[in-house]
Order: sequence, then C-alpha cells, then structure tokens
Amino acid sequence: DYLIFDASVVRGLAYYTGIVFECFDRRGELRAICGGGRYDRLMTLYGSQKEVPCVGFGFGDCVIMELLKELNLLPSVVEKTKRRVDFVVAPFNDDLYGPACSVANTLRENGFSVEMLLEPQKKVRKAFSYADKAGARRIVL
Repeated sequence: DYLIFDASVVRGLAYYTGIVFECFDRRGELRAICGGGRYDRLMTLYGSQKEVPCVGFGFGDCVIMELLKELNLLPSVVEKTKRRVDFVVAPFNDDLYGPACSVANTLRENGFSVEMLLEPQKKVRKAFSYADKAGARRIVL
C-alpha cells in the first residue's frame, strides 16, 4: 500500500552514484514530495580528499503544504506549531537595556518564553506591534 518499486525513476543530478527515490502522495496527483538517493563522490566536489559514501534527500515544502490543504489538515498543523511567546520585553532607551536584560533573564529562569527587542523602541506603538507579531501574551515596557 505504501511502496511501489519503479526501476525507471531517474533523477536529473549527475552526482547520484546508486539508487534514487521519489515519494508521492498516495493518489499520485501532486509532484514529488521528496526525492534523493546515493552519492558517493559528492564531497570531493566540495574539497574532500576522500570519497565519503552518502545518501540524502530534498523535501518539497510547497508540495506538502498543498497536500495538507487538500486533506484539511493545515489549520490544525498551523495551530499546533504556532509560536507561543509569554512576554516581550521592550527597553525604550540604551539606559534601560541592561535592566531589560535582567527582567528577561528572570522571566526565562521562571519558565516563561521571552523575546526581547534588541533595539530600543522609543514609540510604544512599535513595541506593541512587535509583540502582536510575535504572538506574545504580555509585554514588559
């Protein structure tokens, strides 16, 4: 059900030296989700004095996104992997940068996820905008 052997598969890169493979959705409607193979001499192209046996693959993020959309799995995947930030710490000038680092460190030591603006923000609006984009629940000004 999950594997079909096809000896006619050819990948277009000359560095493959052995078996190659491609993976598709079960319906076969999309282009390859991933593909790869064996390449024993690739490292010598990048300066290795010795041939290093290797195997590898490339993964198509656009294809997997299309598949997830078709299967109505994308919203749940996005929600589960959405970044969660408890606090954004925003110093307003260079003098507050050190104390802001201390606050961020204390919050992290207490198990919170924290992002800190590296450049002081003189306008509160910019700090709040950053916190919104980061998905922060709270901001420390």
